[in-house]
Amino acid sequence: MGDTGSIVLGFLLSSLAILFINSAYSGMETPLSLSAPIAFVTALLIIPIYDTLRVFLMRLFSGKSPFVPDKKHIHHILLKQGFNHQEATLILVGFTLFMIAITFVFQSFGETLLLAIQLILSFSGGLILDLRLKNHLKYHLRKETQERFSISKSA
Repeated sequence: MGDTGSIVLGFLLSSLAILFINSAYSGMETPLSLSAPIAFVTALLIIPIYDTLRVFLMRLFSGKSPFVPDKKHIHHILLKQGFNHQEATLILVGFTLFMIAITFVFQSFGETLLLAIQLILSFSGGLILDLRLKNHLKYHLRKETQERFSISKSA
């Protein structure tokens, strides 16, 4: 897709999100009545919002420019854990659908509480992914080290 394609796609998604929120608050009759349109849009875009914030903050805290590319995005973490592209995509889509369902079911809680729930769930999910990756890498490093020493001892 490239940089230009992703910028255009981001612009379209954000424009559609703003139009959706404005139409929900304008009182237009729609087949699906939502009492928390901002939380619903956030649920739809939770992966890109969370991933952008996470990587941006990680780069800042490590003293790097937030605009330098790296392989610390969520999909890279899933690929490093051994998932293929299709499985990683299904995990991310599944989490997004889970967030949409939570938002739809609990929309009567109000915008603020739903946004807080989304924030807690997304950061908890991200923390679990990061810890799983750390354990996965430790396991493989330990396994490689044991294999090296067992080969060198027998030789």
